[in-house]
Amino acid sequence: MKKYSLYIRLALTVILLYLVYSTIDKKVLVTSIQNSRGIYLVIGVFVFILSNITGGLQWFFLLRSQKLRIKLSRVMRFYLLGAFFNNFMPGNIGGDVVKSFKMIKEKSNAEIVISSIVWDRVVSFIILYFFSLVSGFILFGRLLFLYLLGFSILLMFVLSRFILKGRLGASLLKWVKKIPHNNIRTFAHDFLKSFKKYIMASKGIIYFYCLSCLTQFLKIFIQVLVSLSFNYGISLTEIYFFIPIIGIVSALPVSINGIGFREFLGKYFSMLINKNAAIISFFLSVGNIIIMLGNLPGVVFMLRIKKITNRAKSERT
Repeated sequence: MKKYSLYIRLALTVILLYLVYSTIDKKVLVTSIQNSRGIYLVIGVFVFILSNITGGLQWFFLLRSQKLRIKLSRVMRFYLLGAFFNNFMPGNIGGDVVKSFKMIKEKSNAEIVISSIVWDRVVSFIILYFFSLVSGFILFGRLLFLYLLGFSILLMFVLSRFILKGRLGASLLKWVKKIPHNNIRTFAHDFLKSFKKYIMASKGIIYFYCLSCLTQFLKIFIQVLVSLSFNYGISLTEIYFFIPIIGIVSALPVSINGIGFREFLGKYFSMLINKNAAIISFFLSVGNIIIMLGNLPGVVFMLRIKKITNRAKSERT
């Protein structure tokens, strides 16, 4: 089944795009393209590249919080490589597998690398969730969004206290010790212990959280630039309300990098913000193109790694 999973998701991506674009007025799209201002799209590509740089920096500080001695250039290389592979793999988490594999292959601690990627992804989702709640309150003026925000913050605080000073962390480690297989037990034990360091206050962790907020802000901001380019009049609060939700949902391994799935979801969000479904779907498609172009620098590192690997093989022979 794994052999055909890529083809299945590729087919689903094509089907979703067809369902979206077969029902919308093509004249609206042609008019949008003719009246567009390309400079905003060019800026959008550079903004997304910048977001990948800040993303690599945040991963670097996360790894350094575990006392892992590693060069920034090496972390950045693998981060951009993973970002490039996100263009072709299911959901937007496929690149995480690639960069973790490459990092571990160079004799980095597997439990630290994997736990850092998991924590990085979890924090990214939480930040997107918070962006959406705050924007939802500004946009709709409903206290429900503030209640959810307050409850979420309280829940995270309580969980972190239980893990650091309560019995939750100790209970999990005690359960791990019962795993019969020695290698798995050691990996799981070190994996869980690494999470405790991620929620402890330290200089590196503070840098990580600040950069995480900046990274997610920049990744969403490209859609603001798309709106300006096509003069769609989608407000900042509207973009920071529905784009984070679509980003979280499209991380599911349903289509290739969420393409098609985002446009399909956009049709339904268009009703919430009273916008034309065709405009929102095209708006998201252009954002997808910017993401793909912004991830292209990763191909440089892919070719460089391939060149180094081939050179090492030739030296052995």
